[in-house]
Amino acid sequence: MMNLESPLSTISRNCGKYDSNKSESSKTCDLFAVGGKNVMKVLKLTEANEFKVYKVLKVAKTSNKGGTTDIAWNNFYDNILASTTLLNSNVLVWDINQISIEKQSQKLGSHSQIINRVNWSHFNPDLLASCSQDGILNIWNRNNKPETPAISMYHKDKIRDCQFSPFNENLIMASYVSGGLKLWDLRNYEKSVKEFIRHENEVLTIDWHPHLENIFASGSMDKNLFVWDINNSSNTEPLISYKTSHGISRVKWWKKNPQYIVCSYQTNNFYANMWNINIDNMPEYTYKGHKDVITGFCWDLSEYLLNEKFIIFILFYFLFYKSNKEIVWLLVQKIIM
Repeated sequence: MMNLESPLSTISRNCGKYDSNKSESSKTCDLFAVGGKNVMKVLKLTEANEFKVYKVLKVAKTSNKGGTTDIAWNNFYDNILASTTLLNSNVLVWDINQISIEKQSQKLGSHSQIINRVNWSHFNPDLLASCSQDGILNIWNRNNKPETPAISMYHKDKIRDCQFSPFNENLIMASYVSGGLKLWDLRNYEKSVKEFIRHENEVLTIDWHPHLENIFASGSMDKNLFVWDINNSSNTEPLISYKTSHGISRVKWWKKNPQYIVCSYQTNNFYANMWNINIDNMPEYTYKGHKDVITGFCWDLSEYLLNEKFIIFILFYFLFYKSNKEIVWLLVQKIIM
């Protein structure tokens, strides 16, 4: 457990270079980027399973006013990550190997409203996606000068999440405030490849299955967790659906055990549910014990390092909520046999 002395809002784990021929990273995955109201730091997990501050990323007060909204590690480079802030429409790219982290390596700016998500390509280390309340999905190439988007996709709806496909370099999924989900092909993005219509409220989170290229999950404020097949002839019937008690803020598949998926919730719900897609209706496990909303978590990928622990990240949802400001551990291996 570690107290960072400031409300926290996002976490991302560095799991090394992407290898399409391996199901897991060969890296130890010992670095975590965390962000919040007054903090943006890189933490290192020691062999004793203790967090130590590794780098402090310094952001101008005007840029970080309101706090960090999202952080994402590059899938190829261990030292590169991107971040966004609540009241700033720029994407900041960081190189933590720089001697001084007084400022970001790059500032990518063309959005006019809050950026909700940043996501790196699994095929090109220089491609980065950002999606915003302004209805724009930008694809950035870090080699472009001046730093303008390589692709700008203008949508009529506010975008809450965007995720590159881990299996097809041209595909990206986006979710919308209206409740829609759209699959886009970057080679021809005037019209979506497919639209998925079932949610009745904004879709805050999506996640591609780690091993099945046609499967992804979505979570919404309508309290539904859906698992979809992009090859299914129907765009209104998910493969699997779960009704939850609160609006869903994050979903993630467990890469080492891909029949499991975890979701955390929005306001007034301080626990996370783990669902087994082979079992209907009820979550297989519910983790309780937090004193505030869980809005970030990630899985361990280094079996030899952490013995398959599930990492839960504690934080607030609204600025006026009291936050525990802590990272804690839950050992899943003793629960799932």
